[in-house]
Amino acid sequence: MDSESASESAEDQVPSTPEERPRLRRRGREVVLALTVLVVAVAVAGTSFWRFVFTEPPEERSPEPVPLADHPVCGAQLRLSVKTDEEMVQVARIMSQDPRSRRVFYASQKENYAWFQRIFAEHKDLLAFARPEALPASVWLLPMRDVDLKAWGDDLRRQLPQLVHVQPVIPEELVREARARGQRAVLPPCPSSGEWPSAAGSSASPTK
Repeated sequence: MDSESASESAEDQVPSTPEERPRLRRRGREVVLALTVLVVAVAVAGTSFWRFVFTEPPEERSPEPVPLADHPVCGAQLRLSVKTDEEMVQVARIMSQDPRSRRVFYASQKENYAWFQRIFAEHKDLLAFARPEALPASVWLLPMRDVDLKAWGDDLRRQLPQLVHVQPVIPEELVREARARGQRAVLPPCPSSGEWPSAAGSSASPTK
């Protein structure tokens, strides 16, 4: 009796007519396709998850030029000097459109002169010869992540003839140079914003 039931069950699973065989083959292909899509979806979802977990968040650009005096900038930066305030405005506007610029700061000749007076307040002879129009205006740039500051500076020297000085500031190189001179050099970590929490933490000078 059991053998007869098994035989009948096996017969039920085998197409009794040639017309049923193509339909079963199509159904089999549909099942395989559905499983393939499911596996791919799971793989993509897993890749996206781990990429989200381990990839650094994208940087936000805030390239609208702002006064340097209000921002104690730190970390890697590119400092540009020009002769006049008019050129400063022009260069700052150009650099705000450069995708390598994360933030753009500017300091006028008058602002740099005020800084010069504070720094060299005890050197009256030096101050006697200083004039606001003799000091440059400046534009400071904080770069996007992984920007080569030296290559960027070389590009700008070629593109902007009004630049009188281009200075890449790379903290690691400054530390190495100081230690090579026998000086003790330790730089505190610069916040991700590119600014010290307070002006007291800034060692930056607008005219350099």
